[in-house]
Amino acid sequence: MRKWLAGILYLLYKKKINRESARTDILLSVYGHSPTGESLEKLVIWLQGRGYEFVTPGQLQDYLNGTLGVEKPVWLSFDDGWEANYREVWPVLEKYRVPATFFISTKGIEDGYFWFTRARAARKADPSLSISEFWEMPNAQRVAAIEALPAYRGPRVSMTPRQLEEIARSPYVCLANHTDDHVICPNCTPQELEREIAVCGQKLEQWGGRACEKVFAYPNGEHAPQNEEILRELGFRMACTTEGKYVDKDTNPFRIPRMEIGNRASLPENILHIYGIWIPFFARIKRMLGVKRKKK
Repeated sequence: MRKWLAGILYLLYKKKINRESARTDILLSVYGHSPTGESLEKLVIWLQGRGYEFVTPGQLQDYLNGTLGVEKPVWLSFDDGWEANYREVWPVLEKYRVPATFFISTKGIEDGYFWFTRARAARKADPSLSISEFWEMPNAQRVAAIEALPAYRGPRVSMTPRQLEEIARSPYVCLANHTDDHVICPNCTPQELEREIAVCGQKLEQWGGRACEKVFAYPNGEHAPQNEEILRELGFRMACTTEGKYVDKDTNPFRIPRMEIGNRASLPENILHIYGIWIPFFARIKRMLGVKRKKK
């Protein structure tokens, strides 16, 4: 059903897609979590066929400084450190020589799961458990609440340190900071956030064998002005959100937006995502349905 609907919407918005894909005044910033290799490969082929050139974090900074000599740049990144990044994503990067940035939450690499994986597993046993509350708690309270949950007994979902070391040797892979425990930055004290960033950086340098690029991704895309100040003080040059917009020359380097692709999305759906069509379309539908429900 979803693939069928994506195909219909692609045809309906084909003129807009053609117009947007011809633009040379923006940088296309695309990210995902654990897409399948087939899904990613189709998107890479489609983008390259339309003249896009994949760029590195350094080239992204050049773009923001107005010195990048690429007509249609696209920057690709992946968040957290999912096992599928090693098994599915990395082979596509190697095959097509596409650079990508991996924002890694290092505690999840060591544990084999992320704290929200443990919370979701606990909710299966206790449906009354509210996952949303964990995202809103002060960080210390969240840590204590997660530790009080039953131990995680599910399958490994993250890359292993050895897998991370292996992909880090690739000329197409850049490892970057996503905090150690995938914390929600505005919920941290300055000291907590500084420690999270420092520990993540130390582990990534150990596994990657070199200093990481000074680019950061806010976990869950959540950030506050004081978080930007901390990153600047720590020497970071850029930071990314999950806001679905294009990057242009006026973009704040500490609020770089990114368009999200799906884990198992079809090519038409991913195209609708990267040009900001899919989510707004369904947001309008939901608003329309909401109005109708209020009238009843």
